[in-house]
Amino acid sequence: MDWFHNYCCTILFIVLFFITFLFIFLFLNNYFFWLFYGYDNFDFFCSLIPIFFLVFQCFVSIFLLYYLRFSFCDFDLDFKIYGHQWYWTYEYRDFNNVKFDSYLKRFDDLLIGEFRLLDVDNYCIIPSGLNICFLVTSFDVIHSWTLFNLFFKLDAIRGIINSLVFKFPFIGLYYGQCSEICGVNHSFIPIVVESVPYNFFKYWLKIF
Repeated sequence: MDWFHNYCCTILFIVLFFITFLFIFLFLNNYFFWLFYGYDNFDFFCSLIPIFFLVFQCFVSIFLLYYLRFSFCDFDLDFKIYGHQWYWTYEYRDFNNVKFDSYLKRFDDLLIGEFRLLDVDNYCIIPSGLNICFLVTSFDVIHSWTLFNLFFKLDAIRGIINSLVFKFPFIGLYYGQCSEICGVNHSFIPIVVESVPYNFFKYWLKIF
């Protein structure tokens, strides 16, 4: 993902340099501007060149999507997420179907260091270092379970289960939000994922 971001930025800089050079050249040479303005060939090349840039991005992005979808066929545990208006429900299917809701934390309940409109009452606890199959669906409208820092995004659609195998490499807190406009309280459906060691994860399930 990081390489693809740098690759797209390189293409954007090339396009910016080309457009800037062409604009300055035509601005300083009015004769050539009026000479090419009436020709269809100039319009043709101005339409053809952007297609090449899109093709260069298309093949790389398709390969990246294929790799992210099928790179991890095996997983250690599965984890189901339900989208509601406007909160999330988490279900640990491999551990006696532990299930709970996660709501936005009210301003009066916030502790020092917590973020307004981002913190929730129940964190989504995930063991680090394991391949986890995320199963996302919805009970009502379309939602989107998104962790921006990890390039993680799964749409929650009623009647459809979207899946993705992902591994959290580091221990820590990851904040996210629903990236689909799901209604009037769309901005009040945050996500907080806490990646912990596996031993702590098993202990947390026992005392839940």
